[in-house]
Amino acid sequence: MLIGNLFQQFYNLVDSIVVGRFVGAHALAAVGTSGPLINLLIAVAMGLTMGAGIVISQLFGAKLTGKIKATISTTLILQFAMALLMTGIGVLFHRQMLQMIRVPVEIMNDASRYMSIYFYGLIFLFTYNTFASILRALGDSRTPLYFLIISSVINTLLDLYFVAVLGWGVAGVAWATLIAQGVSALLCFLYVTAKIDYFRFHKGEFVFAPALLRDILRIGIPGALQSSVVHLGFILMQSLINSFGALNMAAYTAAARLEGLAHLPSGNFTQALATFVGQNMGAKRIDRVEEGRKSLVRMTSIISLITAVVIFLLGPKLIGIFINASEVEIITRGSNFLKIYAPFLVIFSYLGCNTAVLRGSGDSVYSMICGLTDLGVRVGTAYLLASIPQIGFWGIALAIPVGWSAAAILSAFRYHSKQWQNKTVSALQKT
Repeated sequence: MLIGNLFQQFYNLVDSIVVGRFVGAHALAAVGTSGPLINLLIAVAMGLTMGAGIVISQLFGAKLTGKIKATISTTLILQFAMALLMTGIGVLFHRQMLQMIRVPVEIMNDASRYMSIYFYGLIFLFTYNTFASILRALGDSRTPLYFLIISSVINTLLDLYFVAVLGWGVAGVAWATLIAQGVSALLCFLYVTAKIDYFRFHKGEFVFAPALLRDILRIGIPGALQSSVVHLGFILMQSLINSFGALNMAAYTAAARLEGLAHLPSGNFTQALATFVGQNMGAKRIDRVEEGRKSLVRMTSIISLITAVVIFLLGPKLIGIFINASEVEIITRGSNFLKIYAPFLVIFSYLGCNTAVLRGSGDSVYSMICGLTDLGVRVGTAYLLASIPQIGFWGIALAIPVGWSAAAILSAFRYHSKQWQNKTVSALQKT
């Protein structure tokens, strides 16, 4: 999963590197400022996918195989409808969204062009992530990785061809992403229909099951709300960043891409922990859940400390990947932004371990509360600090660990209360 998400991050990284080096700082800012808006719409559907994955993992752990097919078919129907809805919203209203977050005039056309193309490929993104989430819930995290590696290579080659050779600018990286995601979705579809028995539906088996939908929504809606509100917070943050001009926008875009990479190790291990928790809750092995969390807290803390050291030693060189060496001010600002919150990555990893247990057990409402706490504290602190002239832009970076700390304290209280132990899906509570 870690390697897979590294390659998924690779999509955005390559897009940013190619436009930053072959087109310029304004193009880099355009791609960066589009990200929070795109992620806001995607987060809704992906939260529901997470809910389905937890339901399937708990059923799988309890060996209630008869209900897994119905859960899968219900999830596929739900996700297809969500993909069409999100595509329609994005295609019709993306320019108004960009205006809402005060995108500068000189960047508007590039940002609008990138978003309009990207949204047409949402059906492929949703298809891949839905199949990948189900396969992981069933214990197969390798197959989605293989397909993602293939699509990442395709994305990189097409980025270079469309932008460096054909000169398509930001439209080129958007088309490259759309095509590459289409390949990964197609490969996943062909694999699951050929190899996985749960995807071989006979007459009357492809159903929309209201009872299972309620469990998916009970676990998934809080996750979807959390993700969407968190990304709404990122939009508010992006609006604040945009008020500091194109130079700071480009610096933040590069720093944000590296922040995504810095979060990947702990983020993916905790994602795996959520599935592990779901399966062991289904098997009624609370002892394994608790031991798994302890092990992961130790592991992710070490990884976070190593990541912080790398950021401090190589910050300017890492930011320099995204932009020409002549842009000294952007490189300096981006690396300093990273260094402000890098020492606190260990708090982020601890928070992730706690919320993974809450999500995997079905205690998704409280997991959502932790996420919203992080968001609320972060956004409020950022706007407060940024309004102080002596702090300004740097207040955005200072606010990040403040939000993590508040949410980490809340998640620790919930975990040690043990109230998450009675939040499994309804089918298990009857057994």
